[in-house]
Amino acid sequence: MKQQDLHITCLSALFKRWAGAPPEEILPIPLSGSNRYYCRLTNGEKTAIGTYGSDLRENYAFLNIAKHLKNQGARVPEIYATDDAGYYLQEDFGDVSLFNLLSELSPDKKLPLIDEALSQLAFMQIRGAENFDFSVCYPVAEFDRVSVFWDLNYFKYCYLKASGVEIDEVRLERDFDYFANHLLEADKSFFMYRDFQSRNIMCSGETLLGFIDFQGSRRGPLQYDVASFLFQAKTNFSEELREQALNGYLNKLEKLLPNKRDEFLRYYYSFVLFRSLQVLGAYGFRGLVEGKSHFLQSIPYALQNVRWLLDSGKLANLKMPYLIEILKKISANATEKTVCEKEEGLTILVSSFAYKNGYPKDATENGGGYVFDCRGLNNPGRVPELRDFNGRDACIVDFLEKHSQAETFLQSAFSIVSLSVENYLSRNFTNLSVSFGCTGGQHRSVYCAERMAKFLTEKYPSVKVKIVHRELTK
Repeated sequence: MKQQDLHITCLSALFKRWAGAPPEEILPIPLSGSNRYYCRLTNGEKTAIGTYGSDLRENYAFLNIAKHLKNQGARVPEIYATDDAGYYLQEDFGDVSLFNLLSELSPDKKLPLIDEALSQLAFMQIRGAENFDFSVCYPVAEFDRVSVFWDLNYFKYCYLKASGVEIDEVRLERDFDYFANHLLEADKSFFMYRDFQSRNIMCSGETLLGFIDFQGSRRGPLQYDVASFLFQAKTNFSEELREQALNGYLNKLEKLLPNKRDEFLRYYYSFVLFRSLQVLGAYGFRGLVEGKSHFLQSIPYALQNVRWLLDSGKLANLKMPYLIEILKKISANATEKTVCEKEEGLTILVSSFAYKNGYPKDATENGGGYVFDCRGLNNPGRVPELRDFNGRDACIVDFLEKHSQAETFLQSAFSIVSLSVENYLSRNFTNLSVSFGCTGGQHRSVYCAERMAKFLTEKYPSVKVKIVHRELTK
């Protein structure tokens, strides 16, 4: 049995046990940075997010943290059912994240949502630490020297070395040692979410529903989570918006925990830097090591944050000259212009392929897009005198236009794809794939791909259209 089929079977059984009836629909949820399996199960009356995690200790941590935060009044998913094999069902907060929502809103409408998210964070940081047994946390119970060096070495090996930056490891380790001592001076008695970012905050309309993916939580400092949120690489918040949001958070913190503002600010920008280094390590691993383009596209945004920190003078009190020298070097060209050049506008990849050779690979890691089956059209390849031509040749074009329903087929495809293009443009998405398959990938699919590329180019001049005929290039 395939791994995904096994997950569906086990989660369906768990859903039936909880809901009293089997699911009528099971929809896999694309992975992002984790290796957990997610799907949405529903039977019309009840719905849940089915989850499988192979690391049972991580599952145990998540389930215990979720139960505690829920009891404290935090907006986290209710856990509906669990088993001993790594499967569990949790409350469904929908599929619209704050990250998606912010990309659609004007700047004046962003701040209230950001303020609400940070207000809820402050509540979890304070109330979440009350009467909680941090020993259930995984992989560590608290933000300590070991966990600091995990992230610093993540940056060194998965970003610096993976991108070919020459370093003096002795000098770098000395500065890492100083930086770790400095960070660990901050008060570490709070609930630290650790992955508090807008993709982990789910919304309905312009209302925040709840918070997910906190399995890495531990006891730690307040500053880490605020830095993670306000300096999340691809949100690209303006300096003004960050300052307004930070002030709102500090006002909320004062009500929950008086006289913490000055101490918070003493270490805050050090944690912004630390989190930025951790992010570069993560993006380096997923992008430079694993070759996932989504993460490669995010690196310039993280470097821009480092550049801003250096230029703003926020790190002037830190005595780690070699690390600062390295950071100046790697972020030298990380301006806003560079970021825009790295990823701007929507690119549509239109391709043709032969089903016998498998589906085209998605290099963007989106895992989506359209695949149209052209095998319902009359096949020119069965006509001996047309066999050696392809869908770009006039004789094949003429055959398909006269002897098949290609035009009806294509007009339907144009309408379907247009819906996504217009939605993607309004949401600043960057990639869409449209593929046409036939038996040999030479005639019908090539013709349809050419027509689709022409249609998109003419209707959407701002969109970059690329075309690949996979079988013709072999």
